[in-house]
Formats: sequence, C-alpha cells, structure tokens
Amino acid sequence: MAHLSLIRIHNCLIAALAVAVGQYLSMTSQSHHPNIAAMAVAFFVCGFGNVINDLSDIAADRINHPRRALPSGRVSPAQAKTTAAMFLIISLALLFGLTLSGKIILIMAVVLLVLYNAGLARVVLARNLAVAVLGGMVFLLGGTPTGAAAVLTLPGPLVPAVLAFITHLARELIKDMADLDGDRSIGRRTAPIVFGSRITVMASGILIMAAITLSLVIFFMGWFESMYLYVVLALVIIPAGAQMIWLAFEPGPDRCRTVASFMRLEMLAGMVALVIGRNY
Repeated sequence: MAHLSLIRIHNCLIAALAVAVGQYLSMTSQSHHPNIAAMAVAFFVCGFGNVINDLSDIAADRINHPRRALPSGRVSPAQAKTTAAMFLIISLALLFGLTLSGKIILIMAVVLLVLYNAGLARVVLARNLAVAVLGGMVFLLGGTPTGAAAVLTLPGPLVPAVLAFITHLARELIKDMADLDGDRSIGRRTAPIVFGSRITVMASGILIMAAITLSLVIFFMGWFESMYLYVVLALVIIPAGAQMIWLAFEPGPDRCRTVASFMRLEMLAGMVALVIGRNY
C-alpha cells in the first residue's frame, strides 16, 4: 500500500486515461482500440517521475507532507530507488510498442523528468513549466498511433494538451503556495517565495481564466456538442472560478491544498466533457 502511495497511483491512472483521450480525439474512426502500450508507458513514466520527485523532496516533505511514504519511513530511500529503476526499465521496454513520434515523446519525457529533479529545482518557475509540459505530453502521446500528423492536427490531441499545460501550470503554482514552508526551509526558489503569494495567486487566476476562455472557444468553433458545454460549465468553469475567488481572499496552505485537489477532479471532468461532446 505504501508503494502505491509512493507512485501516486491515481496520478498514473489519470496519465494513462489522458493518453486514451488523446487517441480518441485524434481518430478519424471511432472503431480503433486504445493503444495499450502508450497508456502503459504513460502510467510507468508517471510513476517513475513521482518516485524520483519524492526522493529529491524528502527534506521539504518532512514539513510539507510528513505522511508521505518516504518522510514517514514506510518506504526506505533504497526501496524507492529500486521502484524508480523498475518503472524506468519497464517504460523503456514498452518503447518498442510505440511509433517513432511516440518514442520521441517518451524520451523527451524521461529527460525532462530527470532535469526536473536535478537542476530545475534552482530555477524559478522551471519545475512548474516542466510539469505543465509533461501534463500536455500525455495527450500528444495518445495521438501518435494514428500518425505524427495527427498529433498537431486541430482539434485532435493538441487542444487538450494546451488546456492541460495551462491548467497544470496554474495548479503547480497553487501547490507551491501550499508547500511554502518546506520549500523555504531547503532554500528552494519557487514563485511564492520569490514573487509573493498574492502575485502567485493572481498569476494562477490569469492562467485559469485563459483555460476557461480556450474551453469556450473550442465549443464555439463547432468542434464539440452542447453536452460538452453543459459538463464544462457545471463541473469545470463554475467550480474553478469559485475556488479562485475563495483562494484570493486567503491563500493559506490549507486552502491551496484543497483547491489543488479539486483541480485534479476538474481536469477529469474536462476530459469526460471532451470525450462525450466530440463533434468531428
């Protein structure tokens, strides 16, 4: 159970689901079966990234997240390293089941994850941008089985990839505010430490507004049916707007953690809306 917590199995499952959504949105025919290899790659790469992230964040997590598997002692660093190596090996083995463009995305993701947990920690916003890019990559990976051209053909997987990038970036800024004390204790330079919480909240709010605007634009472009709009309004736009207003009044750690948790659910709702509302 501790190892499931270590790899953040829910995040891994969401990554695999995002690949399936990206593939569905890129298909010219809805009869195609999901690409299991690509979904598995996303699952194991995500797990690898979560483990090495926790290994690099042990000191900060003793303050920010003391109940996590590593700082609580339920999993030792040696066990975590073994898990990370196993997940990386499986990911690279699955590489042979991907198209050329899929292989390129996988290698880029692994390199970015390694950099994320190395030098990027010392650069303001670099870690946030890395996570946002990775969040968008999974949708693009889903488009690779239908050909490289499908990856960048609108709307296809590119639309959810851009939405994921913007939303993940906003969520990472909010998570940084929740982790302010621990990050400050180890000398990490995050956005709220460098620019202050108020500016960081404002930046995340602007990003959320950008995501909301784009989610409406793609509906009015005629790519999605009314059901998409109903789901997005009820389960994404209205809740996200209310949360950002709530957070603006008091951007404390507890509120930031709550908003970050709800944002994950809103991302799931957004994926459901894209699938059930597709009109092309």
